[in-house]
Amino acid sequence: MAVISGNLVVGNATVFIGSDLGAIKDGITITPTFTVFNVDIEQESFPSRYWYTDKKFTIEFTLCEPTLENIKLAWDMAGAITAGPPRLLDIGTSAGTDFVPNARVIVVTSFTPSATGLLPVRTVTFHKCLLETPGATTFTKRAEVSLKTTWNCALDTLQTPDRVGQFSEAIA
Repeated sequence: MAVISGNLVVGNATVFIGSDLGAIKDGITITPTFTVFNVDIEQESFPSRYWYTDKKFTIEFTLCEPTLENIKLAWDMAGAITAGPPRLLDIGTSAGTDFVPNARVIVVTSFTPSATGLLPVRTVTFHKCLLETPGATTFTKRAEVSLKTTWNCALDTLQTPDRVGQFSEAIA
């Protein structure tokens, strides 16, 4: 099979949740997971039919810029960041808004090489993502502070047709 270099995706990508989240460590992982139900009947040695009973998409990335905006996002906090100095972000308020998950649109943009020298932009948009694993923050002597997060992508019934996300590709 011939290799088409324009189909290769190389290099870094950018994550947007409303705005560019800045530096990302160890890339962005998008994982589809499917659960298969096997229909077994006595007359056959192998399953006679298969169905997907569950499809799940997760996105995982580590934010390397622990700004108040990124901490608010990585911990799914609803409170406002107050203007400063000093700027403030309340943690775990009793107002109840921190207990309602916030669905987010996550957009991942990357570049691919092209034989003509143009760089097509490949974009993956997930329309309704909920934070599954909040970003743990570690302050240590020999490492940067980062926020590793995992997001579940849900079916968005407000899209036409209903969908979890969409790939798009265009010439930059």
